[in-house]
Amino acid sequence: MNRILALLLLGNLAYVQSVHNILDHGAVHNQTDTATAFLNAQAIVKAVQAANASLTDREVYVPSGENLHFTFMPFNMSGLNNVTFTIDGTILVSVDN
Repeated sequence: MNRILALLLLGNLAYVQSVHNILDHGAVHNQTDTATAFLNAQAIVKAVQAANASLTDREVYVPSGENLHFTFMPFNMSGLNNVTFTIDGTILVSVDN
């Protein structure tokens, strides 16, 4: 009986949706320099690409926290299909070129 229950629980784990947190893709918070803004743009693009490629995990997440903000350089994305963005933190867009 315990084996059957364990198999059922493990089988259901494959269907649990998770999010693509930008921190997991290399984003750095609370820094406003140009190098960090470029790094964060790359991190969010990686998170979006991972979400777009996934069959079940299609959410990109910008986390919140006390004074948690992320500076980004502008970036372009195309070819997205049903990707959800959850922005709990603060996004700052750099004006540097």
